[in-house]
Amino acid sequence: MIVLAVAITLNFMLPRLMPGDPLRNIVGDGIERMSPEEIAA
Repeated sequence: MIVLAVAITLNFMLPRLMPGDPLRNIVGDGIERMSPEEIAA
């Protein structure tokens, strides 16, 4: 049970601790070609 709690906590915290824009990390450089409507969707 402790291992599960640690795994969930790490899974939640690591993306928030990473530097930079999370959306850019997920989508990549293609975000520059996306319109604001596509980004919001």
